[in-house]
Amino acid sequence: MRNLEGFLERIAKEEGSRNPDDVYSTSPQEIRGEMIEDTPPNIILQLENPYYLTSPDEFLLDDETVAKRRLIQKAISFAKESSVEFSSEFLAKLEDYRTKHRERKISPKIINHLKRKNLTVPKFVIADSEHAHKILKDFEIPEHKINKFNENSVLIVF
Repeated sequence: MRNLEGFLERIAKEEGSRNPDDVYSTSPQEIRGEMIEDTPPNIILQLENPYYLTSPDEFLLDDETVAKRRLIQKAISFAKESSVEFSSEFLAKLEDYRTKHRERKISPKIINHLKRKNLTVPKFVIADSEHAHKILKDFEIPEHKINKFNENSVLIVF
């Protein structure tokens, strides 16, 4: 548990809304290009206000909302990139197993089924505000740690 706490504290310092380089490194054009509809089924969004992502006119939003929007978009991009990497590694491992253990064949039919059902990619949950607090409580994170999570933060569960 102690290692987990240190890991979470390090991530909190290096990532997210406390690091301006992390929050503001996505251009408005990139943000407008990816809306909720483009989010793959393995990425579940639990947002207090989906307007963060669907408003096409960033100039109509206040600075805090724009920062939150960019942070959520970065979380979605991270989940998409990680999913592609995970899937290719997973399929490579299956292929490696298939060639090394010829007596235990994994048929192409099984692999196609795994792909069709999105079982080759991890599930991500991206949550903010109350949704994130509930998830953290479900993971039995101590209340004093949950209270450090503010409304400008985003939680990614893998």
